[in-house]
Amino acid sequence: MNNIFIAAVMLLDPDNRLLMVRKKGSSYFQLPGGKLDLEETYLGAAVREVEEETGIVLPKEGLVLLGEYATTAVNETDTIVNGVIFQYILPETISPKPKAELAEIIWVNKQDINNYKWANLVKEYVLPIWLNRKIG
Repeated sequence: MNNIFIAAVMLLDPDNRLLMVRKKGSSYFQLPGGKLDLEETYLGAAVREVEEETGIVLPKEGLVLLGEYATTAVNETDTIVNGVIFQYILPETISPKPKAELAEIIWVNKQDINNYKWANLVKEYVLPIWLNRKIG
């Protein structure tokens, strides 16, 4: 079994919608984020990957660590994804355009979750955290 290590961000807007991305060649939505560069911290990778994929520049001091989670990868066979996930609440709703390897960026409402295919990290960990999140 192979292991990949990623950093990702659960980005929320003021209406508690969740920003999700879909990579080119994949039918699964996931959080913005990705693999760490050599000697990069998880926090540094999270900020860099979000900017590369969406153009959104996040302040490192504003990210809150949600935890470290592991599950099987949906796009890579025989692979475990080890993800360190942060949360950031944007002060306003924005409409980022897909960059880098992304095909699509969407804002998801809680009532829309059954309309999409989710990466396992999102399905098993992120959605339960988000669905139980209290606003304010």
